[in-house]
Amino acid sequence: MIARYTHPEMGRIWSDERRYELWLQVEIAAAEAMAAAGIVPEEAARAIRERGAIDVARIEAIEATTRHDVIAFTTAVSERVGPAARWLHFGLTSSDVLDTALALQMRQASDLVLAGLSRLREVVASRAFEHRRTPMIGRTHGVHAEPITFGLKLALWCTELGRAADRIERARAGISVGKLSGAVGTYEFPGSDVPVAGEETNPRFGLQVSEGPTAEVQMTGFAFSPRNLVVQAGTTVRWTNLDSARHSSTSDDGLWDSGLFEQEGSFSFAFETPGVYLYHCSAHGGVGGAAMSGQVTVIP
Repeated sequence: MIARYTHPEMGRIWSDERRYELWLQVEIAAAEAMAAAGIVPEEAARAIRERGAIDVARIEAIEATTRHDVIAFTTAVSERVGPAARWLHFGLTSSDVLDTALALQMRQASDLVLAGLSRLREVVASRAFEHRRTPMIGRTHGVHAEPITFGLKLALWCTELGRAADRIERARAGISVGKLSGAVGTYEFPGSDVPVAGEETNPRFGLQVSEGPTAEVQMTGFAFSPRNLVVQAGTTVRWTNLDSARHSSTSDDGLWDSGLFEQEGSFSFAFETPGVYLYHCSAHGGVGGAAMSGQVTVIP
C-alpha cells in the first residue's frame, strides 16, 4: 500500500511485521496444542513461546537466499529459539500458518472498517436530524423534481450505511475460519491418530474450524454471483440470498433443489464428482441458461 494514502491503523494490520507476528502466534498456539496432546514436549512449546521473536530484516535476508517466505520465517525464529526449534512448525504445512494468519488480518481489518462505519452513521444520523426541515430540490432523470429535505437524503444515506455494515459483518463471519490441517490437508499429525491442532488453536483466536474446502455464491440483484464457478471435487458450495425476494438453487437435472428461501437464508451442496453442473432459480429463471442461472464446474 502507498503509505501517504494508507490509514495508519490499517497499514499496521497489513504490515510485514504484523503478518510475521501473527504467523508466530499461530505457530505458538499449534505447538502448545500438540504439547497438550503429548505430541510435542511441553518444554519445547514453552521455549517457542518464550524465546520466539520476529526480526523482519533477518527474515528478508534469508528469503533472498531460500526464495520461500515460510522457510525464511521459521529459520529466523529457530535462530532465536535454539534446540527446541526442532518442534517449531512440527506437523504443519505452510498454508496452515498463512491461511489462519490471513483470516486474523482480514478480521482485524473488518473490525477497523466497522468501527469507522459506526462513527460515520452516528454523524450522518445527527446531521439528518439537524436538517430534517432544510428544504432542497429533489431530482429525477437529472432535472428538478418535487422538493424534499436534506435531512431525508441524509437519513436514506444512514440506512444505506447500515446495510453496508451488515454486509461487512457477514463477510467478517465468513472469513473467520482457521485451517490447521497438516501436510496435504489430512488433519493428521505425527504421533497422534486424531486431528488436534485446528480444533485446539482456532477457538483461541475466535476462529471457526475449517471442515473442508468451501465456495460461496451470492444471490443479489436477481443474479448469481459468481455465475460461473470452478471448484475441486469435495468442495461444498453455499448459496446465500441477499435479495428481498425469495430465491432457490435448483439443479437443471434435478440433482439438488433448495426450495425457495428468504433473504439471509442459505443452502449448501457438496460436489464430489467431477463434471459440469447447471442450475437456476425456480422463481426467477429456468432450465437452459435463463436470466437467473449459473454453472458449477467440478475438476478432479
